Amino acid sequence: MDAIDRFKQKYTIHENGCHIWQAGTRDGYGRFHFENKWLQAHRWIYEYSHGTIKDGLELDHLCRNRACVNPDHLEPVTKKENIERGNSPFIVNKRKTYCVHGHEFNAQNTQLDKNGDRRCRACHKRRSLESHKRIHGRKGNYHARKTHCKHGHEFTVDNTYITKNGSRVCKTCKRAYQKQWRNK
Repeated sequence: MDAIDRFKQKYTIHENGCHIWQAGTRDGYGRFHFENKWLQAHRWIYEYSHGTIKDGLELDHLCRNRACVNPDHLEPVTKKENIERGNSPFIVNKRKTYCVHGHEFNAQNTQLDKNGDRRCRACHKRRSLESHKRIHGRKGNYHARKTHCKHGHEFTVDNTYITKNGSRVCKTCKRAYQKQWRNK
């Protein structure tokens, strides 16, 4: 029996057009024994049907099913493109245009951390204010009752910066302090 006949005996055709490999697999990909070597079944059938895959390219399963060996469901792409088409949690999150609370990820509302992960500035600000209220909003806390800084500026949403430890800082005073040090 020639190789293509042996190959055809090892998959079943599903309604969606996928040819699902029924023989041995590794990491979800079919394995096919040809000329004393174990090969990835989808690569073997693609090269049998369409010719050699160019260097630097890998096959992307357009159907997102690793066990599929239908050459029409395969496309040679770069590794980067294959990853970006995938469904890993990193890629799924990268595709999102809004945070879980509905704020748009745009230039003004997106903050990147050291790892390159995106953060929603609106949500971060809300969490900081909630944290501040929890820490400083208790009865008897002198600083929580203050409505103005020591220089008389009112603590408003636009004039208040919340530090990492939850303290309030007057933005007007902070700007004046920074300007004073720049002029020295």
